[in-house]
Amino acid sequence: MDAMTGMIFTVPFDWAPQGWQKCQGQVLSIQQYQALFSLILNQYGGDINKGTFGLPNFSGRTAIGTGQPQGGATNYTIAQVYGTETAALTLNNLPPHTHAATFSPVSSSQNIAIPGQAGDQKVKMNALTTAVGTGAPSSTQMLANAGLTKIYGTPGAPPVTTALADAAITVTGTAATKDQTVAVNMVTGGTVTVDTAGSGTAFSTFQPSLALTFIITMTGLYPMKPN
Repeated sequence: MDAMTGMIFTVPFDWAPQGWQKCQGQVLSIQQYQALFSLILNQYGGDINKGTFGLPNFSGRTAIGTGQPQGGATNYTIAQVYGTETAALTLNNLPPHTHAATFSPVSSSQNIAIPGQAGDQKVKMNALTTAVGTGAPSSTQMLANAGLTKIYGTPGAPPVTTALADAAITVTGTAATKDQTVAVNMVTGGTVTVDTAGSGTAFSTFQPSLALTFIITMTGLYPMKPN
């Protein structure tokens, strides 16, 4: 079968036979290859205003069928280049994960004011309603009913006194407190450090491949479009 103009083949040697060219993006004269230009125009390079057009460039690339595959998201258009040899993951590509965080506190002494409180303490002196039993005060005695006996006297200087029994005096209520300032060592700030991981180095997405030479027919049977 004779090859049609513009047909592309792969060969296992690094040269193009007579009447063929390597597919390496060469820019050629339209006037010299009018038939091939009429088929591919300037889709692969060149400048029609300068009378040139380009060949497909398969250096380091593979071919992919045009159109949108079933279930695919991309509609592959003729002469367009797709894909890269390397890629770097972004945040949206990473799975959910956590990083260790370290808190470094800053502490200092802070004065805390404690306001005073008014008290309502009451002191009550108690006396027995029963008759007196002795004439001398002591720690086991308290005031008692002395009838018409005089029980009060003028103290000397200094007065000579003695404590009565605990039951002689009753204190009730809450004691008053004065304003206080207390120094407390407390955390007043700090910094949080989140550990980093990874370097963002790109990784290869290159598929296992075998290098062959792509060649294109420069002359041959002219393909006819169907009606």
